Amino acid sequence: MWTCPDCGRRFARTGQTHSCSTATVDDHFPPSDAAGRQLFNAFQAMVAASGPYELDVIGRGVGFRGRSRVFARVWRTRAGLQGYLDLPGGTTNEHLHRTSPYGRLTVGHFTVTGVEGFDEGFQALVRLAYSVGG
Repeated sequence: MWTCPDCGRRFARTGQTHSCSTATVDDHFPPSDAAGRQLFNAFQAMVAASGPYELDVIGRGVGFRGRSRVFARVWRTRAGLQGYLDLPGGTTNEHLHRTSPYGRLTVGHFTVTGVEGFDEGFQALVRLAYSVGG
């Protein structure tokens, strides 16, 4: 892994092109937004249950990185917690409102409006995405 000397973000490739960012989790999910923070914490707990990870916080959201790549990114909207999961090619699931191909992967987009949306089916998607990040 290569670490940018300017922003401290880590990348799989040395000299990876990127936009340096100094955003924090609190910028996206401030403690004053209890509902948003609850959704973020619940999502983060599901990722943690899959294994070790690092956060990759940029202006467009909070990413979750496995050993080799970011496999999920989330952000707060009025609707709740939106985000995407990088999944094995062809993956579909009722929790995803849209999918799009990304090389040999599928990017699954989701919106969760309450913690009850993080059921076993959603947890299975997070585990699949985590395997992509490793």
